[in-house]
Amino acid sequence: MDIIKEIRKDPNYSFSFDCDIGYLPDDHWVKNKDTAEICGKGRVTIDHSGFHFKGEKLGQPYEVNLTYDIIWTLQIVTDLKTFALFCTKEHYLEFRPYERIVGKALILTEEMHRLHVNSWKNFPWYDYMYDIDKK
Repeated sequence: MDIIKEIRKDPNYSFSFDCDIGYLPDDHWVKNKDTAEICGKGRVTIDHSGFHFKGEKLGQPYEVNLTYDIIWTLQIVTDLKTFALFCTKEHYLEFRPYERIVGKALILTEEMHRLHVNSWKNFPWYDYMYDIDKK
């Protein structure tokens, strides 16, 4: 509930973290039973305008900006160490944060979507969490 309160009270709220990114190459298999091949690094920021990555991929500058109309959750949470996004073939990336923040990033993305778009509704029995003025 703290994240819900924070983002609703602070129009400038943002959360950032550094990470490696991985992808699935077209020309060979990923080795060692891994889920992706590391291809770059950068910084993710989750704020009121969306999910943003700025860094490098395959030695080139690379940026992803997804609004909450497009992203409503971190679709593929392998475990609490990594997550991946698959929006189009161009936006398949695995994110490997340097710190253990995947759980927070997941909840934050879902709650930002609920606040700004709300096509992915919560269960009615959780409505009490969104009545922050009474708390």
